[in-house]
Amino acid sequence: MPTSPVKTTPSKKIKSAVSDYDIFTTGNTGYWPFLEVLIRSIELNAPNCNRVYVGDIGVDEPYTATYDRDNVTRLFQAGLEAAYDGTHQAGWVSAVNHKTSWLNKLLTVVDEDRPLVMIDNDTFITKDLAPLIDPKYDLQVTKWEGANNTEHSGGPGRFYRHDIPGPDGDKLTCTCIASFMIINNRKKVQRFVQKWMAIMNEMRIAKIAYPHETPALNWQLQEDENDGLKIGYLKEREVCVDRGFNVQDRSVPKESYSVHFKSDGSNKYGARLNYLSRTLAVRFADGKHF
Repeated sequence: MPTSPVKTTPSKKIKSAVSDYDIFTTGNTGYWPFLEVLIRSIELNAPNCNRVYVGDIGVDEPYTATYDRDNVTRLFQAGLEAAYDGTHQAGWVSAVNHKTSWLNKLLTVVDEDRPLVMIDNDTFITKDLAPLIDPKYDLQVTKWEGANNTEHSGGPGRFYRHDIPGPDGDKLTCTCIASFMIINNRKKVQRFVQKWMAIMNEMRIAKIAYPHETPALNWQLQEDENDGLKIGYLKEREVCVDRGFNVQDRSVPKESYSVHFKSDGSNKYGARLNYLSRTLAVRFADGKHF
């Protein structure tokens, strides 16, 4: 079973503007090692996290033991499955689509005042997320840093989707990513999520190349009508840093609250080697590998 390289005993609760929060993610059998690592990192390093909701999209026995924790709630629908078959392949695409669908259902059926943090399951929490939560915003999304991005692709801090027209009719310029999001006002943000889902569906029907999740999020953020939401922005290096931030030694910046074991887009590995290649590509500030 995967274990934590950071701590062996849980942290104590920290004082912050927000006393506690919930986390939402998804899980399937192919990504089970990531899910187990994420939940374990939350138990060890995020004492202010009240509950973890997992949208189950096909976790087989015996991996369902991951859910046997007091602070984990499994969101389950019989027959729902998205098997790992490689990045941007059918199973991967299905998993991404189900993430926003489960998020919408969670916002519909669970009436809580606590902030909800949506994160990808291939993430490791290094310290409690409470200081990142700013209640004056209804929604907080992550700005993409992309310091090494070429000018043709958009330049630092943005990337283009030349195949997708933006709200102004020109190519879609993306400045945010969908890997990490904080929902402070669940009721107000639900309509935003539903519009986000609708745009993803339109892209699918139009047979636009995947991925759709992040482009659809940017399209919705740029649209004039955001239902009066107050939107704040998070720094990528703080909330979902990946190996691309320090090309020389692949180390995680000290200011990072979580690490994203992001795929490099390669499909040359199966599920287990995919997990190992992505986690071993990251080194922590104290020199430890995962």
